[in-house]
Amino acid sequence: MEKKDGREQSPFLLKEESWLNGVDYVFLVGAPRSGTTWLQALLSSFPEVYTGLETHFFEVAASLRKTIWNRQVGVSQYWNEEHYHRLLELLFKDLIFQLPKPQVQPKYFLEKTPGHCYHAEMILKVFPRAKFIHIIRDGRAVSASMLRVSKSWGRYWAPSTADEAARRWKRNVDNGLAIRDLVQSPDHYYQIKYEDLRGDTGGELKKMLKWVGIRATTKDVERVIAENSLDKFKKTSQYESIPAWPNSGKKSGERSGFPEGFAGPAPVKPGEVGLTYVQRLQVDYYAGDLLVELGYPGVRRRFRPWELATIIGVRWLRKIAVFLKPKS
Repeated sequence: MEKKDGREQSPFLLKEESWLNGVDYVFLVGAPRSGTTWLQALLSSFPEVYTGLETHFFEVAASLRKTIWNRQVGVSQYWNEEHYHRLLELLFKDLIFQLPKPQVQPKYFLEKTPGHCYHAEMILKVFPRAKFIHIIRDGRAVSASMLRVSKSWGRYWAPSTADEAARRWKRNVDNGLAIRDLVQSPDHYYQIKYEDLRGDTGGELKKMLKWVGIRATTKDVERVIAENSLDKFKKTSQYESIPAWPNSGKKSGERSGFPEGFAGPAPVKPGEVGLTYVQRLQVDYYAGDLLVELGYPGVRRRFRPWELATIIGVRWLRKIAVFLKPKS
């Protein structure tokens, strides 16, 4: 860290001419396992868009804010919230400034952290002109994917039961939908379904590029789709357009590596998601209203008495098992 006036200065704050100057911010949100990383890779394959792996920055900022303003002494008596938001802007810019310098001056920085859908209000206080892309995937497929990764690399965060996965999907999507009423103008929110993106990747990608303000030829779009195909990712476990975390131990400019099993079968049809009959009942019960509202087919909204008993009974049996489990 360099010093100025006896104080250590951030590399970003020292830099009068930075690639961050003039960059606009786009936040990509959606429930985990909804195709957020794939969409991030597609968009950042265009030179106008630069990106990095998930920052979780505003999750940390929200937690710190709660700590500060729950106390009537100390920091809260020096800063008001406007000061805090100005500081967050500088810290966020310094954070992404640690990424390798892009080869071409970008027009946008694309931040992808699924959980940022819960913190859109804070993000917009820091970056009022920010745009949001909200990708939505069938909650049954998302739940099945969460259950799959909860047995391996995602065991630290992914729900291990269908009812928990369904409720998490619903909370995430509800918060993402609420962003429509928070943004500066309606055209700062873009909603897309994962199933539509899979069904017509080229057409949907062109629409999104037009919305964000990027010109691309059909040939460019086809190249980007080929570079980020699911088959190619399964062989390499990386996306060329997403650089590694600065402190990952990789050399500057090396690409991110994702854990084994990160990409699953990626089913699109509801009958192919891989849930058991009981798991399907649970997801329809806890998330069915929203699934229907979003236009997903084949959702159960009426349940026989024994089905309701099964749904509720499974949950209570699990709670009893946790309660009776010997304490270590």
